[in-house]
Amino acid sequence: MRSLYSAFVGFSFILPTICLADARSEIILENNCSTPVEFNVHPGNSSGATIINKKLEPFEYINIGDYTNDKKIKYISTINIGFHSLDYTNDSGSLQYILTNGFTANYADFKNLNGNIAIEHQNGDYSHEWHSYTTTLKYKIPIFTVSACNTQLEIRSSKLKDVERILIFGDSLSDYGNLYGYTKGIIPKSTPYNKGMFSNGTVWSDILKNSLKDRIKISNYAVGGATVVFEPPWTDIGLPYTLGTELSAYSVDKGAHDTDKTLAIFFIGANDYLTIGISQDPSTITDIAKQVTDKIKSAVQSVKASKTLIIGLPDLSLTPESIEIGNQTLLKEASKLHNEYLKQFANTDDNVDFLSLDEMFNMLINDTDKFNQVYNTSLSPEKIHKSCWTGSYFALNQLSDKKDFYKNLLISNPEIEVNDRQLQLSNIDLNVIDKIALTPDITSAILAAETGTLCSNPQEFAFFDKVHPTYQVHKALFKYITNYLGIIS
Repeated sequence: MRSLYSAFVGFSFILPTICLADARSEIILENNCSTPVEFNVHPGNSSGATIINKKLEPFEYINIGDYTNDKKIKYISTINIGFHSLDYTNDSGSLQYILTNGFTANYADFKNLNGNIAIEHQNGDYSHEWHSYTTTLKYKIPIFTVSACNTQLEIRSSKLKDVERILIFGDSLSDYGNLYGYTKGIIPKSTPYNKGMFSNGTVWSDILKNSLKDRIKISNYAVGGATVVFEPPWTDIGLPYTLGTELSAYSVDKGAHDTDKTLAIFFIGANDYLTIGISQDPSTITDIAKQVTDKIKSAVQSVKASKTLIIGLPDLSLTPESIEIGNQTLLKEASKLHNEYLKQFANTDDNVDFLSLDEMFNMLINDTDKFNQVYNTSLSPEKIHKSCWTGSYFALNQLSDKKDFYKNLLISNPEIEVNDRQLQLSNIDLNVIDKIALTPDITSAILAAETGTLCSNPQEFAFFDKVHPTYQVHKALFKYITNYLGIIS
């Protein structure tokens, strides 16, 4: 990710680094084995709980809470984690989690992996560095996932067999830390969100990256809140990160141009539609969808990847956000047209594929039990349309620092600089900024982190907040996409 941050250096804004000795982390234990297992966790001299023979059923996961060093001097804890199967498979594994709090940074090092165990979906050493606090003096708490039974991917006979680099363009569904990096840990807050990802666990793109480690490189330009159209005229949103911004980042990212054997994945467009107002003339939806998809088509042609996969949008009318706003009819039509136009485009080019999510999400909504069987989830049919987070969107009006947030984002946006070379931070109209609304995925992330209540059983929910899927759904999405690519687990 450091190389990608460098590519975006002209686009991001500068915030002071705050360094204090307080290393906080959370651990998720998950069972990816086909049989029950028991986990044991020995926290050493950290503040975490001792876990003895914690039984997890196949594909079950649990957040076991905080493991912290809060000493005021540099301090090292060794946390031992292991599991064993409860039947004939004899699966087992162990690792050491070395947690270090330093005055300038904290470090998590996962080492000495033995057996069939994974950390962050990879069966090898893993390290993470972070500072204790954001610039708003709120804790940054990374979440680490330890998995029984590592997922191995076989790509020799897949659509990736000749691919050396994957390029990802998208929004919060695919962002595994870009906006988090640009805002210095402000959005999305960690916790309840996981290390800069818009979910309570790892998002599908990060699972893919870690599963393909050392075989295929991934350059991810997806940014939470990104739209396809810059300042869509049918809404009042204006967050400056767009598909065009992501293309600019790709163009200056020297490391991403080391091969012509590339697969470009485009999974974007939801933010252009989600805030369509209920008063929007239904006859304009066709033109709106055409504007969005025309820009995606143009982006595909400009990247010129050897292979391209366009992932369609799910039915956005099913999100808690749309249900709360009351624009389901408009979003259902927008989602349908968006997918139709892009599918037609893909049919005209042998190097472009279109992947519809309709089959997966129709099963999720209409036959949740079958979805659970196919994708190894434990979602509750009664909670499919509900959000793990409960709260009111009126709380957004209480955010007092929106002007400063937007000043920094607007002045750093390259598209605005192209439109007006004379734009300077000192003369931005703050009254105009007041009228700029946050995109739905950013709004949801802020509110879930700062207000309302989060559930204690997110594994039963499809949505973590009003827009973003839970870890369970991201794992299913990863499986759905890799199945389409012909990757064998």
